[in-house]
Parts: sequence; C-alpha cells; structure tokens
Amino acid sequence: MIDDELTPSALSAEAQADLEALVDGGRFATTGPLAIALVVVDRARGRGLPLDPVDFRAANSAQVAGAGGAAANRILRRHGVNNSLGSEGGRTSRGSIDRMEELVALLNRRHAAGDLDLDAVEAFWVQKARDYFNTTPIAFRADPALSLRMALRELLAQAELRQKSMGGVMIVGAVMQHIVGAALELSLGEGRVAHHGSNQNDAKGRGGDFELGDAVLHVTNAPTAQLIGKCRANLDAGTRPVIITNPKPLIAAEVLADAEGLGSRIEFVDFEQFVCVQLYSLGGFKALDVRGQLTRLIEIYNAIIDQVEPSPSLRVALGG
Repeated sequence: MIDDELTPSALSAEAQADLEALVDGGRFATTGPLAIALVVVDRARGRGLPLDPVDFRAANSAQVAGAGGAAANRILRRHGVNNSLGSEGGRTSRGSIDRMEELVALLNRRHAAGDLDLDAVEAFWVQKARDYFNTTPIAFRADPALSLRMALRELLAQAELRQKSMGGVMIVGAVMQHIVGAALELSLGEGRVAHHGSNQNDAKGRGGDFELGDAVLHVTNAPTAQLIGKCRANLDAGTRPVIITNPKPLIAAEVLADAEGLGSRIEFVDFEQFVCVQLYSLGGFKALDVRGQLTRLIEIYNAIIDQVEPSPSLRVALGG
C-alpha cells in the first residue's frame, strides 16, 4: 500500500482547468517552457504568497532565475523521469519572462481561491514533461564516423532510455521488430512484407512477427522459453523458425533452444548484422549509398509506425 503522505493531493477541478488553459495553444509544449514551469513551481515553495514575479527574475531581469535545464532535470529525477530537458532549459529562450509571469499569475489566482497545492501543480508539470518525452520521436544521430553496427546500437540505447521513462512499455523490442520489417521491405520491395503492431500477440494462423516463404521470423530483445515453444510449433507446422536478437540475448536463446533439443533446427541471427548486411548490399558497399539506404530505412520504419502502432513515441528522428 502506498503511504498517503507520499501521494500528492489531486488538483481541484478549477485548478486543473486553469492549468490546462495555460498550456492550450502550445505555450508550454517544448523543453524550455516546461523547464520554466517546473523551476518556478519548485522555487515558489520558498516564497511568500501571493508571489511576486520580480522574485523569479535573474539579476539582469532578462532571464528567469534558475530556470536552466539542469535544475528542471533534478526535479524530474525526483519523480522517476530520467529524460533530459537539456542544459539551458528556459533560461534564455524568447518569451521565457512572459511565460514565467503567466504561471506566477495563475499560482496567485489559485492561492486567492484557496486551492493552491504546489505538490499537485508540480505533478501536473511532470506529467506534461512525460507526455512530451513520450510523443517526441526517438533521436537518432547517424554519425558518419560510426560503423552501421554502432549506429544501430546507439539507436537501441536511445530506445532503452525512452523505455525507462515510459514505465515498462517495451520500446526496445518494438523498435527492433520494425527496423527488421523496414530492412525486409527495403530488400524485398514495397508491399511484400506484412507488418503488425508490437503489442499484438501472434494471431491465430500467424506463427511469428514475419512470415516469408517457409520461414517464420521472431524479433526479440529478450528470448524466453515461451519463444522456443513457438519455434517448436513452427517446426511442427513445417516452417523454419528464425530468431533475430541482439548479441548477448542470442547466446541465451541458443542455450534455451539446446535445452529443448532444438538448437540445431532454429536459425539464430544477430540483429545488428542482419540490418547491416541488408544496407551494405543495397548500397553496393559504397559509403554514401549505404548511408542513403540507412536514411531510407528510417523513412520506411516511420511509415510502418504510423501504420501499425498507436503511439508516435516509436518514431525515429534521424539527425546528421
């Protein structure tokens, strides 16, 4: 049971509506304004009520005092959010003073109305930060100095960070599944591969994530005994199971299969190598063309996400 003293009280309906009206129109929809909101509410605890907006200005009056990203990030950590609002936050962004004054005015209104609860207001802004992180594409910087293998590893590292911030939602496995799907579509041609949502169990009559010819592909970041059972069912149905996973889980999958006497009948494929070989082959082993195939891979991946996944948080933003 959760200790009631550790659970922030809920906002009143009026305070909730007041805050939602403040964020309508995107005024507090990006990292800088969110950092301002978190820091202003936190600093309000040490000020007398009603609040004076002058107390929230830096000495030069052109910045919001203490509204750097680092301060906002510390507040997020208190709530178990590991994503970052950056290093500068809303300290120097255009309009930061205006946003600070809007929020201070709102807090003063709620104080006058008798329902100001700073803990609940802070929880509101933390949730808005979570919403921002959970709907923002996964950042993927395709550094040309990195090998494709390391670039893919960095993408999965970013997916893992997103997974930690989303309270257990399986992001890494979903990204892997749809990257493989995009690689298959690149190789085989548009419309030749059937894609399914990552949260859909293998439907009746479907043996895995992808069925191509007489092969059934299972893409996973965490092979289990249940997966080996699915592979046995594939074999019983006359199809060839292929497990595509990361290097360390690959060893675990082989051990599980050996324990069931299936180690010699299942194909085990390294995820990174599978995608890299596809891209190098399609790019004619020429660096610029291979990078072009990587860009195309991400474009197809995002189209798949839009088609089969309910959340845009799985999309990938490709940077240079």
